[in-house]
Amino acid sequence: MLFNALIITSKLGGIRVREVIFRGKSVMPVSELEDKHFIGHDNGWFTGNLVMKGDVPCIVDDFIEFDEEYTINEFWTKVIPESVGQYTGLRDSNYKKIFEGDIGWDAHHEVYGVVKFDEGKFIYCWDNICEDLFEVNEDIEIVGNTYEESYLLNTK
Repeated sequence: MLFNALIITSKLGGIRVREVIFRGKSVMPVSELEDKHFIGHDNGWFTGNLVMKGDVPCIVDDFIEFDEEYTINEFWTKVIPESVGQYTGLRDSNYKKIFEGDIGWDAHHEVYGVVKFDEGKFIYCWDNICEDLFEVNEDIEIVGNTYEESYLLNTK
């Protein structure tokens, strides 16, 4: 099942289409990725299109060539299911892309929070409070993600 076949960032017929990409941590160790000359990863993290092969998620890069029978991509890699998150279309106070599952630091409230997708929108939650991510994205700094740095959410 292909969740995102194209990354569209232009206007089509006057309709603005947002960038839809996903991020996931490869099941391959970073050393193996380096040995196999995988490019485009950040310490084993890949961004691109999300494709499901059964219940196994894969991140694939843009299509180089395709027809009805096959596709050729720059790369594809199986990713750890719990690490997969969708790009929110927003950036933090340092202009870093914000993904579902990211952990942010809010200096005003002096608290860590997490980006979630709930009821059709992205929200930012800390303690027992949730706000629309759109309202707070420029006030937070992304400092990690729930897959690798979940311990941050347990600190005060």
